[in-house]
Amino acid sequence: METMRKVITALLLAALTHRLTKFIIALGMHKPIYNHTPGPNHLVPGIVNGSEDIATTSSGFAFISSGLRTMLNNEEGVTGKIMTFDFSHHDDGVREIELVGESSPKSFNPIGLDVWEDKETGKVLLFVVNRDFDGSGGGSAIEVFEFNKETHQLIHQKSIHHPNIYCPNGIVVISENTFYITNDGYFNEGVLRFLEIVLLLPTGSVMYYDGKDAIKVADGFGMANGINISPDKQYLYVASTFEQHIRVYHLLTETKLQLKKLIPVASLVDNIKVQEDTGDLWIGANYNGYKFIFDEGRAKGVAQVLWIHFSDNLDYNLKEVLMDDGKILQGSSVATYYHGNLLVGTANGKMLFCEVLAF
Repeated sequence: METMRKVITALLLAALTHRLTKFIIALGMHKPIYNHTPGPNHLVPGIVNGSEDIATTSSGFAFISSGLRTMLNNEEGVTGKIMTFDFSHHDDGVREIELVGESSPKSFNPIGLDVWEDKETGKVLLFVVNRDFDGSGGGSAIEVFEFNKETHQLIHQKSIHHPNIYCPNGIVVISENTFYITNDGYFNEGVLRFLEIVLLLPTGSVMYYDGKDAIKVADGFGMANGINISPDKQYLYVASTFEQHIRVYHLLTETKLQLKKLIPVASLVDNIKVQEDTGDLWIGANYNGYKFIFDEGRAKGVAQVLWIHFSDNLDYNLKEVLMDDGKILQGSSVATYYHGNLLVGTANGKMLFCEVLAF
């Protein structure tokens, strides 16, 4: 019995050591940093508390989630907002958009978002992940708004709650009533959430919401984060942050996914945006997890933007578009490209507008 106890203890210590070693490597303290951008750039006035995710319409009108509060960043006075930015008038900066409607959420902590457009009527719906990270907001939900361009308002349509939407992060909308969403883990707060992160537990998952039910379609992620879909709706892309790779799934049906490829990126990947005309991926990433977790202040980290171009048989070309050690941007959560220009957002800091000339 004593021998068995020693064997079990040794195995547990070995497993714990393995997990902690992976966590230390994931922090990226050993990696060199080379600052560069793809062209002239400037910070966008009006963004001070983050631009965690950005969703852009076909006309270049962008919605931005700002004011995200998390376990690591929960400053008093920071409130969730949706900001807008027009690529066609980029010198105008951003505007806060008013949320209206009797059913509009009382507690608003926006993280991921996506747009759905009706090409015939021009109707635009914005789906926003409203993350209740500490239980104070009555549970996480997907908030659905209709955009009124004339009044520059978001009119709340409904809140979607479901037991399988418990740690929501990223979202990609498929139709007016359906979407895929990531749960980045299983626990929202406290010691269990801390252990889930430090031990890199594969508790992240992807759910498909069919208008009534949220069905698990993929799991085993070390923090499932950004998610998007190819223009032909054949492939689903999911960022696994702590595993530092992008998973590419072939959509056999809406709920049956076949893993086709893992793309290692050696960075803590966040949101994924798809360039509609080419299918290229633009990815916001935090190159150095150590600075993001342990540096002081709300805005921190090393910003990185990655670009992936696919050819036949999912062969791909991966390039680094931008890196900044904090002199301009503190970390990067999203990068969205539109007609030669790039918006780079951060979880808790500022936002960069950049011309893309070469990379």
